[in-house]
Amino acid sequence: MKKFLVFLLIIVFVLGLSFAGSSCKTETTAATTAAEATAAPATTAAAPATTAAAAETTAAATQTSEVGEPSSPIVIKVWDWQAGTAAYDNALNEINGKYHELHPNVTIERTAYNLSEYSELIKTAVQSKTLPDLFGLYQGTMEREVEKTGILHSFDNDLSADPTWKANLGKTLELGGIRSADDKIVQIPYDIFYLAGLGYKNVLENMKSSEAEVQGLTSYKALGDLCQKFKAAGNSTWYLEAGLAGAYILRERFYVFSYSVAKDAKIIYEAENGKRSWTEEPFLKAAEAIKETSKMMREDTQALDAQTDTYALLKNQECWGGWYEGPWSAGILLDNKTDIENAFYFYLPPVADNALTKCWAADAGQVLAMREDNPNKDQVIKYLKYLSTPEVSAIFIKNLIHPAGKFPDNWKDLVKVPIFVQGVEMYQESNIAPWICFTPDVEQALLTNISLIYTGELTPMEGLQKIDEATKAYWATQK
Repeated sequence: MKKFLVFLLIIVFVLGLSFAGSSCKTETTAATTAAEATAAPATTAAAPATTAAAAETTAAATQTSEVGEPSSPIVIKVWDWQAGTAAYDNALNEINGKYHELHPNVTIERTAYNLSEYSELIKTAVQSKTLPDLFGLYQGTMEREVEKTGILHSFDNDLSADPTWKANLGKTLELGGIRSADDKIVQIPYDIFYLAGLGYKNVLENMKSSEAEVQGLTSYKALGDLCQKFKAAGNSTWYLEAGLAGAYILRERFYVFSYSVAKDAKIIYEAENGKRSWTEEPFLKAAEAIKETSKMMREDTQALDAQTDTYALLKNQECWGGWYEGPWSAGILLDNKTDIENAFYFYLPPVADNALTKCWAADAGQVLAMREDNPNKDQVIKYLKYLSTPEVSAIFIKNLIHPAGKFPDNWKDLVKVPIFVQGVEMYQESNIAPWICFTPDVEQALLTNISLIYTGELTPMEGLQKIDEATKAYWATQK
């Protein structure tokens, strides 16, 4: 799950990488042994090829056995930022237990941290050379800063040498967040993150609307007009929830909107790097959409936290839906039968004529990197390969996590939550937009001025001009 804290942590990380950090508190440690393992769901076939369940399990074991077993017991230590997330704890306890059953001399010791402490943890570990075998790096600035140290392993040759592993990851290898500045694959994910709108059928019906009306909207302006129609009719649930404190998700959507108009990610990064003006048409259309967004939300949305506040609004059905939802939403709503049975995803409508439809932000979710000098490199890669197998994907799916690896053909039988299935199917047909900003100074200019565009304190063009000025000023100092 992505969180608003990511941006704040990235800024702290960049400012503090050259200084020693304080120690971090471990939130959750799961050193899983065979005794802790629970049974995985049976998988009848690997997608898209159809094979028997037994053959699929054998294939998984064979794929991860190409490297010999260690002669003595080893522990593969893993750090991620999923503390307090029961779905990840349950899935990975089962997965790591099964891996230990297959490879008795290998124990996976996973430690999950809170986002609030993760940046300091990585900074300190890089400086003290105490990184574990596998560790996540936030997509964007954090990854780039660690990359500059030269310590990261590139997985390109490993993937090329194993067509099965590469095929299992498939479309995931096209996502953002896994590649270095020179286009090397330096992080491997085990799940996928994407963003959609979310609506409640029952709430819409109470306002004399429907899922069909929302799904049929042909422009982003029409979505704003629909919310205003609900408001004018006196409906308290007229709005889409979103927590815009800090404006991070506004900046993210701005990138997505820009891409949908430009149809070329290169244009966005040329602007970020000072090689193209932010005042060009794709960015202007995106900025106008940001302004339009204010018609869809409550006036206090810029004071709301992107998690605790907005999740409460969504779970209590105080709104008709959410503007910033993804695979985690099913897990948030799962305990409330009314919520989960009435929830549906929808793509935000196109922001301009001829803009891409079915367009959303997506990236590799929980990514894992490895040091180039890791003494257990082959064993660690073998474990990463296992995480991409259909057998492991089945375990993730039953815990409502969208796996990065290959789906079994019977994946729909493993989960009885329609909105989860809908999200996966939407991902498979979506146009994936970039959302990651790699330059802290430019991002700060974007955050500040996009917020002012949203509130109407700056016109879209005025805001873009200020972003342009700040971007050019930053890059002038880098020459």
